[in-house]
Amino acid sequence: MKLKLKRLTRAIAGVAAMAVIAPLVPLGGSAQALPPGTPAAGGINLTPSSGDSSTPFAIAFAAPPQNCPGDNTLGYTWGTFLTPLSNDPAPMTYTASGSPIGVPAASTVSLRNPAGTQIRGIAPGLGDGLVVAPASLSFQSVAFGTLPAGAYNIGIACVLPDGAAIPQTVRFWSTTLTITASVGAGPNNFTWSVGTVPAAPAITTVTPGNATLAVTFTHAASTPPTTGYTVSALPPSGPAVTATGGASPITVSGLTNGTVYSVTVTATNTVGTSAPSTAVAGTPSLAAQPPVTNLVASPGAAGTAVLSWNAPAGSATPTGYTVGVSPTVPGAPFTTSASPFTVSGLAAGTTYTFTVTATYAAPDTGTPASVTFIAVGAQVIIQDITAVRPAGALILTQRCGVYGALNGVSLNGIPGFEAGFSAALASVDTVGTAPTTGASPGGPADPQFPNYPFPAPASYPTHCNVDLGTGSFVTTGTLAGQYYAANGRLNQVTVSDNRDASFGGWTVNGTMSNFVNGSNTFSGDNLGWIPQVASSTPGQTVTAGAGVNPLTASGLAGGRTLASAPAGAATGIAKLDARLLLLIPVSAATGTYTGTLTLSAI
Repeated sequence: MKLKLKRLTRAIAGVAAMAVIAPLVPLGGSAQALPPGTPAAGGINLTPSSGDSSTPFAIAFAAPPQNCPGDNTLGYTWGTFLTPLSNDPAPMTYTASGSPIGVPAASTVSLRNPAGTQIRGIAPGLGDGLVVAPASLSFQSVAFGTLPAGAYNIGIACVLPDGAAIPQTVRFWSTTLTITASVGAGPNNFTWSVGTVPAAPAITTVTPGNATLAVTFTHAASTPPTTGYTVSALPPSGPAVTATGGASPITVSGLTNGTVYSVTVTATNTVGTSAPSTAVAGTPSLAAQPPVTNLVASPGAAGTAVLSWNAPAGSATPTGYTVGVSPTVPGAPFTTSASPFTVSGLAAGTTYTFTVTATYAAPDTGTPASVTFIAVGAQVIIQDITAVRPAGALILTQRCGVYGALNGVSLNGIPGFEAGFSAALASVDTVGTAPTTGASPGGPADPQFPNYPFPAPASYPTHCNVDLGTGSFVTTGTLAGQYYAANGRLNQVTVSDNRDASFGGWTVNGTMSNFVNGSNTFSGDNLGWIPQVASSTPGQTVTAGAGVNPLTASGLAGGRTLASAPAGAATGIAKLDARLLLLIPVSAATGTYTGTLTLSAI
């Protein structure tokens, strides 16, 4: 008996992602202006860090590198620059003499030494491109009129002409510098400080208190470092109330409860004070007492919840408590003098939020505390159970040497047979022996036999032997003198279908090969059968196939149905039997003939 299975193998193709990294391209050919925002090669330090237009100062490099990419033999020069902070030094160009060109041009200049010589167009060190920072400079010697107050970039730049012979920035070192208002009449009378005023802080929270506002804020680092902050609270009318501090948070006191204030923060360093932050509204209020503690909602009688809590650990004693319910119930909100308190009228299965707030004599106020609760009609617990129904399978098995009971049958309609077969009892042995496995008989016993009729996994094909014995010469009827008759019983077959209904029904078919004895053969159509359903489980509808007479055209050699079950009534376990009838032609050579009856379930 055979059942062929096919296994589908899937090939999964993986997709590999590739990252392409562009190679670094060394500097070569004509110089190119650095893109806007390119970081400086390094910073510089000015000594002293502040002064007026007559104060001499020196420039020193803050850190390496301190060289141009090449020396003068390659066309490199270096010079100084002073340009408004809005003018990026990276793409800045220079005149043929080395003077910087900025926007606005009137405020972009080269620096000069005390003798008035401009520090520009200087050849860097031969071979190493070394730049020697100026040791003495003075704004008094800068002959460009009065510098506008504001923030500037001051520094040193290496330049190199590009293809159009316009010197371009290729490396620079800088720091920021702020020029403040003039200190007297005439040109160049001003004060200066290294760095810029801080950026405006950003307020994150304004927390009200009793006549106070606590302000938290963030602030980026500044150069020079911020020395302090000022918080200003401006009422709708009247002067602002301020408070200072070295870090966030800062609390402004002396305010009026209930008044809305516009709150801003400024930052200060040695250069000056930042612009104010974006204003945030804040309203001082009386300090609330802390909430109740250990608030718990417990099931009571059906449709009720019992709330319990501990009194707040504040500076005032509560006069009572207010209990809120959401979604609301009749009578809510409730008032009570103490814990516990029972809330009634709850709908089973609804989630409620209970809020308990202590009440006080003026001016103290309470802070609410909340707890959630699912109302139940009775004391109920629930366990949600999950189980998986597997896909199942259609399994065909056989037990060698096990036979079911057969009904008595009349064979008067079969040519050559005039007698009938009487009823046959089922075999006493209901276990039998294991079929063998492999492509041909005589292989190893099926190791899954102890698990029949539910082998896991099933082995196919399996083999059982059917011995029809020695044929008896037919002496009567139309086939008298032409055949030997033999008969026997099919080893009992079990069909187990534990799939779900979506898989439809099933059919067990049988196909007989030719009978062979050496070089002698005769057709498998000489074998007939009378199928019978031995048993089936409740809910199954299993129908035995039609009887097939020996010698019938397209008989068992062409394949016939042993039994079937329709969709919707196929699930279960069915046991199938059959009586086998064989006519051996007298013309066949003497000997033992064998053939293969292949049973398949689909």
